Amino acid sequence: MDNKLKKMCKTMIFNRQPTLFRHGIAAMDVIPCEDDDDYSIRLSPLALEPFNADHDGDACNCYVIHDKKALEELTNNAHIKNTFHYDSDNNFLSEPRHEALQACFALTENVNPNYDKEIINLNNLQDLYEDFDYWNNELDKPVYINDEYYSYGISLLNKWMGFKTVKLNSVITKKEANMISEIIFNELDNNHFYDQLTDLNKKLLFFISSTNHCPTINVEEMTNVLDNNTEILFKNLPKHNPYIGYHINEGLVDRCIENLDTTSDLYKLYKAGSRLNKQQLSRTCINIGYVADANNIVINEPVCSNLMKGLTKEDYFLTAPGARKGEW
Repeated sequence: MDNKLKKMCKTMIFNRQPTLFRHGIAAMDVIPCEDDDDYSIRLSPLALEPFNADHDGDACNCYVIHDKKALEELTNNAHIKNTFHYDSDNNFLSEPRHEALQACFALTENVNPNYDKEIINLNNLQDLYEDFDYWNNELDKPVYINDEYYSYGISLLNKWMGFKTVKLNSVITKKEANMISEIIFNELDNNHFYDQLTDLNKKLLFFISSTNHCPTINVEEMTNVLDNNTEILFKNLPKHNPYIGYHINEGLVDRCIENLDTTSDLYKLYKAGSRLNKQQLSRTCINIGYVADANNIVINEPVCSNLMKGLTKEDYFLTAPGARKGEW
């Protein structure tokens, strides 16, 4: 941070409701925006996890502290940069999310290198060649370093993590995203952890937004997830026992997902976990299934439609209590 920004920077208390635990309210360095007409709060992607936030219009609050002693205590005891793990477990508060996570998946999807391509020999990962053609078409190219072969995508991710050798060699989805933070944290001191993670996040966002790995969902793909035979089976789900019906419904949803084209962007978004989890994919393209009423009691009547095809009036009112509970 240059001197001009340091002078403008102000440590404040940042909060997003509902505050479910202490990580939902923390001290952060806030830099005033140069645009006087911009009243939005711009949040670093690395702060999304502790605040359980995303970028769809969440409301946030900033509280200014004027007392010098209070500011010192705030910086030493409550600053987000001084907290790395959740209180409840060893998981890291900051990790690649959303588009950055999708970039991690794209880079690591091909763990096994393609030995039909020319091998890149290296002694230091920081010497790895970077080029748009490589980013777009050569992620499975073999890289030979330290007597081991790795894919170019794996090597590139490790380079951007700041390493000279490969320390992470696995497919990264939402379940494994914490591994990136853990490895960086173990290799660096606390003061440089967030700096390295910030630098990595910028490179991942640039990669996913500027290459052909940027996901573009085809609407026809989404409408074809559910075939006619499975749709008939959904309409015959039991209406007297929602507990048995739930397991049948889950099996049918799994069958639809297993039949997805693994090369499609829709499948990759789901597999990475960056934007679509199983329930979201099902409600959007397959079926909504059994829902609970306002008292959290499962309704016997399953909702067999999905959001792509649209809800009937009956389906709409069956699912309405879920929206109400979401606002409580």
